[in-house]
Amino acid sequence: MEEKPARVRVPQQKRSEETRQRILEAGRKLLCEEGYHATSSKKIAKEAGVSVGSFYSYFRDKKDLFLAINHDMTELIRDVISQDLDKLLFEGHDGRAMVRTIINKAVERHEAAPELHKQFMILMFEDDEVAAVMQKEKAQIVALLVAIFETHADILRVTDYQAAATVVVDAVEAVIHTVKFFDSPVEEERLINELGDMIHFFLIKEHDECCGE
Repeated sequence: MEEKPARVRVPQQKRSEETRQRILEAGRKLLCEEGYHATSSKKIAKEAGVSVGSFYSYFRDKKDLFLAINHDMTELIRDVISQDLDKLLFEGHDGRAMVRTIINKAVERHEAAPELHKQFMILMFEDDEVAAVMQKEKAQIVALLVAIFETHADILRVTDYQAAATVVVDAVEAVIHTVKFFDSPVEEERLINELGDMIHFFLIKEHDECCGE
């Protein structure tokens, strides 16, 4: 079992932040190449070119590093979705573009490091702490979509925003996992197109209006 220090360092200077980023990059590389269980803090420190003691001054253990990597990826997707979706809706109330943006950003997130996402999913089912953290971060994505739905309620046919946002997030994740992690008999482009149409019909009011409902 890896020894956990009483506290970890919060980088205050450029050099400290650069060291932390090197450790994160080394962790991403080894987690992708070797998997979570075959990776150790010692290996990560060696890959990053730092001492084991330096590793432990920034992260309590490899799980803490793993969660930091996941947090950074979630922060990135949350920021990008927030900026892009709000811009699309504000400029033209383009519901189809909004839906496609949600899907595209999720695809990009998985394509950036597909093996890393596999490790996230495996550990989520093995470790309650990791599962709780990942569920909390998923809830933040849902809350972001709820806020956007509330701001642009005039184009939406759904009224239970939290449930609708959860359905969208789960549907996107499920289809992308099928595309990226499994040998699907249906091509990626076809699945993504149908996913977009399904979510668009589910969320956007214009379908009812065009059909005279």
